[in-house]
Amino acid sequence: MTPRIDPTLVPQLKEYLVLLEKWNRIHSLTALPPNARWEELILDSAALLPHLDQIPSGSRIGDFGTGMGMPAVLVALARPDLQVLALDKSKKKLAFVRQASLVLGLKNIEVLQGRFEHLPPLGLSAGIAKALASL
Repeated sequence: MTPRIDPTLVPQLKEYLVLLEKWNRIHSLTALPPNARWEELILDSAALLPHLDQIPSGSRIGDFGTGMGMPAVLVALARPDLQVLALDKSKKKLAFVRQASLVLGLKNIEVLQGRFEHLPPLGLSAGIAKALASL
């Protein structure tokens, strides 16, 4: 079953992918070919959207190992009433997430560099770890 994405978010998600392509040419952020990014980044991340209904408005959630910002960017777009923390150890990937947030006008996303296990308590209501490590 293909995850459902609100059609009003599609233009911003496409803009995200265009920006990713530009940055990837210079900074080598991902080895995913452009034709696989919608499915591998966006649709994979969209699988968690139905579960966000359980998170109360105003909550703060973390995306651990956000990489290029998925699913943090998608969550911030789909739920502007949530505060989203995008956490990763890679400076260049987080620089991209900051730029994407700026371009997309996301005011509910915070970018933090570091490893989760080395940070003080973050006051999160929920966490996401899409591709952080093997179980």
